Amino acid sequence: MIILFNKSTCTIERYTMLIEVPIKLAFKMKNSDTGIFGKIISFVTRSKYYHVEIIIDKLWVGADAPMGVTMNTLEPLRYDHWEYVDLGIMVLSKTSYDELLNYIESLKGIEYDYLAIIFSQLLPFSLHSKDKLFCSEVVTILLQILHYEQVKGLKPHEVSPKDLARIFGLKG
Repeated sequence: MIILFNKSTCTIERYTMLIEVPIKLAFKMKNSDTGIFGKIISFVTRSKYYHVEIIIDKLWVGADAPMGVTMNTLEPLRYDHWEYVDLGIMVLSKTSYDELLNYIESLKGIEYDYLAIIFSQLLPFSLHSKDKLFCSEVVTILLQILHYEQVKGLKPHEVSPKDLARIFGLKG
């Protein structure tokens, strides 16, 4: 917070420090190097996308089998088998930005949710583990925290990479 004294009004004015944070979605497309798990997801969801990550500034956040929730700093963007959706600039207070990064850090290492992939993505039973996550679930949760209206009210464990691609304007 910045505190300034305004001489003309003899008052103290408080300003919250704001940070401009670019937000992007990164969709991985099925290709000749895609593993069997990705090929099954792509086939069942009838989509060229089998994986999604959110890029908050330069931090890529997602969940991979078998590693679970991952965070990487990657620059520049890779275009070999990825498509991107630029969600623009999110203006956050320094406090909110720090809280977001702390929350993301708390997700690191959470196990991959194979149960949800099978019983929410591949089969329509909406079953999932409350203490495990998969890629589009992590991304949807973070988009909801950032107040993106497009994902408001969605159950994150029921959202696939294809769903997010369509919601944000890609044809999957």
